[in-house]
Amino acid sequence: MVKLRLKFIVLCLLAFAISAPAYTVQFADKAKLQRLRWKTNAIDLAVSRSLQNPSPLVTTSKGVIFDALEKSLRHWKDVADVDFNIVWTDKTDVSAAGVRGDGMSLITIADTPDNILFFDGEPNTAAKTRIFFNGKGQITEGDIVLNPYQLFSDDDTAGTFDLESVLTHEIGHLLGLGHSDIAGATMHGHHAMNGIYSLPVSGFRTLAQDDIAGARALYGYVEDEKCCGSISGKLLFGKDKVIKDLQIWLEADDSGRIVTGTLSDQLGGWKIEGIPAGNYSVFAQNVPNYSDAKNKVLLSAERLGEVNITPGKAVKFEKPFAAKLRRLSLDYLGFNSQLSTLAIPVNDGKPYQVFLADKTLQNNTLRVSFNSTYLSVTRGSLQPTQFNTDLKAYTFEVNVARETPPGEYSLRIENTKGDIFYLVGALSVEPTVVNNWISTLSMEVNR
Repeated sequence: MVKLRLKFIVLCLLAFAISAPAYTVQFADKAKLQRLRWKTNAIDLAVSRSLQNPSPLVTTSKGVIFDALEKSLRHWKDVADVDFNIVWTDKTDVSAAGVRGDGMSLITIADTPDNILFFDGEPNTAAKTRIFFNGKGQITEGDIVLNPYQLFSDDDTAGTFDLESVLTHEIGHLLGLGHSDIAGATMHGHHAMNGIYSLPVSGFRTLAQDDIAGARALYGYVEDEKCCGSISGKLLFGKDKVIKDLQIWLEADDSGRIVTGTLSDQLGGWKIEGIPAGNYSVFAQNVPNYSDAKNKVLLSAERLGEVNITPGKAVKFEKPFAAKLRRLSLDYLGFNSQLSTLAIPVNDGKPYQVFLADKTLQNNTLRVSFNSTYLSVTRGSLQPTQFNTDLKAYTFEVNVARETPPGEYSLRIENTKGDIFYLVGALSVEPTVVNNWISTLSMEVNR
């Protein structure tokens, strides 16, 4: 038996690098043939009584943590064929790292030496999950620890982590999912505190379509006549060359919303499961590996074609990839004068002022747009702006049409040389009011 340790990365800074491989599952082997998942679809969870009496840093009334946990579990139960059996326990400590745990899957917030040690070197992390599994790739235990020295709330209090959002994310890890870098996904690797962009982060409580596809890929789905199909393929350029770590993602043809995606493997192969029935456009761009000096080449994004997904059917999709070199890069997204990798939550029927930033940008060579007919960029609105950094930053106005379907949408950036780059999931259209900021550009026009 071997052990895998999963980390929920929470960074409170306002600037990170952006990438977008979409949902990922965890594997028991280096060849990535055995996906981690529980043997059965009914999972036993023990809830520590420490959740009944948390530290004063949890700014909620008693019982609210368990209420948030129940909602978090329900989010996953509602979309995939999975269930949870809950019992209370006096146990407080995460199982020690090693070849096996104690057999009890625990959720705790206790201020104990073992739990504090779990966050050694990562004091700003809101929560972490440690998973144990056997040689068959079956998860045998998953322990979730909420950081007892972090601030949590359920009422959007600025400077606190949202309880339900954090728990929903960690349950995803417990199910066997890794991090998604689609910015609006609940399984995205960066969850900020309430107050990022001067907004609450409660939108991460519910699951994005990418999260749903990942859960269904592992556990199947509840009865739904529109679900689900799969797609697999191999991306080649030239006669026999392959490109690893290509980002592949699907966008719905009727709305432009991101559905899900994946990364190509060492041989250029890829597979996506849990996809709802429908017509989709398939896109690809590469993910530069900055830790590998031999793999820093940037390749332009491409629309590879269309595909129809039918319930219960597996589609083969093999297209050539032009592998055109890209000189365009963009690392930062921003809103309300703050830069981040987090998706910008917006509501339909409103205009918003959005920022882009990088060390190499030149606005007179850029064109920004969306693949969705529901989102548009005001003509001539792309203008230079100033941040207290060495980055070159630009602002532009985005118009979100009324009745825009909720979900994640990609921002397309192109220069005059035809280099194309996508910020995948840059805008998250929310079904409830989360962003009352209105673009000052539109206000000036309307005066």
